[in-house]
Amino acid sequence: MSKNIKTTLIAWPLIAALSIFTCFLTKTVAEYFGITLESQESVAFVKKLAGWNLKFFYMLAMLLIVAPILEEFIFRYLLWKLPDSKNFWAGTIPSSILFVAAHYIQMDWPNDAFAALFVFAVAQCWLYNKTQSILSPILSHALFNLTNTVLILVVE
Repeated sequence: MSKNIKTTLIAWPLIAALSIFTCFLTKTVAEYFGITLESQESVAFVKKLAGWNLKFFYMLAMLLIVAPILEEFIFRYLLWKLPDSKNFWAGTIPSSILFVAAHYIQMDWPNDAFAALFVFAVAQCWLYNKTQSILSPILSHALFNLTNTVLILVVE
């Protein structure tokens, strides 16, 4: 097993746990201040399509293959490198903000996942920087989406 794949397989559960924890923390803090944050609209969408049907498999292909490849290519491979490849934070902050913004183009904001998406994006930048391979964040992103899909179907 290559070093990059090993790093990715070690990192993705930590990235997923940190992002999921951030989501719950965001919701808890908001509720403490009397603010109710809804779940992402994608949660309801996944539940609505769940089952043995073509639309569900199409959605899974989008979540597990298309989105990770396109998003990581755009937000890590292209945008992360733009400012200054020697300064981690100079690329990470704008790339992560744009990653979150792209997820809210057609969704209500804020919801319980906006901070978690930012944490996830920063972690993806770290993974890309650590491995110097775009395949690592693509694999991590796909595994993250799979983890969330399973949690939505089993827990929610």
